[in-house]
Amino acid sequence: MRNFIGNTLINVGNALVKTGESLKKDKENEDNQIDKSQ
Repeated sequence: MRNFIGNTLINVGNALVKTGESLKKDKENEDNQIDKSQ
C-alpha cells in the first residue's frame, strides 16, 4: 500500500512538472508574438 501512495505522488509530481514546462513554453510563445506585433 505504501508503494502505491509513493508511486501516485511521483506520478502527480511528474505531471505537475510537465504542466509547468508546457505553461512556461506557452508564455514564452505569447511573449514572442507580442514582440513581433509591435
